[in-house]
Amino acid sequence: MTRKVKKAKIMEKIILCVFIFIILFPIIWIGINSLKYPRDILSAHLFLFKPTLKNYISLFFEKGSYFPMYMVNSLIIATSSTFLCIVIGSLAAYSFSRFKFPGNFDKYIFALLLFTQMIFPIALAIPFYSLMNALKVYDTVFAVIGAHTAINIPFAIWMLKSSFDGLPENIEEAARIDGCSWLQVLTKVALPLVAPGMAASAIFVFILSWNDYLFPAVLTSSRGTTMPVGLALFVQENIVKWGNICAGATFYMIPMFLLTVLIHKHLIKGFTLGAFKG
Repeated sequence: MTRKVKKAKIMEKIILCVFIFIILFPIIWIGINSLKYPRDILSAHLFLFKPTLKNYISLFFEKGSYFPMYMVNSLIIATSSTFLCIVIGSLAAYSFSRFKFPGNFDKYIFALLLFTQMIFPIALAIPFYSLMNALKVYDTVFAVIGAHTAINIPFAIWMLKSSFDGLPENIEEAARIDGCSWLQVLTKVALPLVAPGMAASAIFVFILSWNDYLFPAVLTSSRGTTMPVGLALFVQENIVKWGNICAGATFYMIPMFLLTVLIHKHLIKGFTLGAFKG
């Protein structure tokens, strides 16, 4: 290895470390400040402080705190909408991938689904508000689940279709010869093979639902409030409760971190599934 190549590799590692630091610093800052008293958070010393769990205790045990309810609501909404998107999206994506409609009608429908992703979510907020009011589900988790499912299904279909496109059709043809129906081919052959792609799709849909602020803010007022909206409530007219915000944000990141760690192998496979057919 020449000196020039060594220098290039060293520089590459330095740049990589800088990027990693830039990415991790906000997370570290949030975690550290969640353990500080309010008087220490805005001080110039990042690491010189007396640690305390007061912020976490006030989040979960202080009288009048609704943070546990916000966390449960977020988990219910994100999990339910992800489940619905993957189930409905799998059926639709398999249909788009394997069945051909007269006059290429399937391509027009698929293009229309992708076009919906170009619509700004704020443009759909009022229609969803009117719809959920008419259905008498305003300020419930069902309102947000419905909105998130409708918004994220096109994205799930697009990702899952690429996974189904990457499957060799001769495997499914063999199952058909053995007497399997199309539904059996999907559930017993295709879905197990595209499990990594489903995991990747589920992660992205979960993130989109978990991080959404707009629709929970529009479609709920108290009972169905989620964590993003709940954290924003700590920013008050005369004071910003940075300690509570940082403690809440720490808990806010935990589910996504655990979910990614648990299925990271499937996630990596899912990114590449469908890139090469056959």
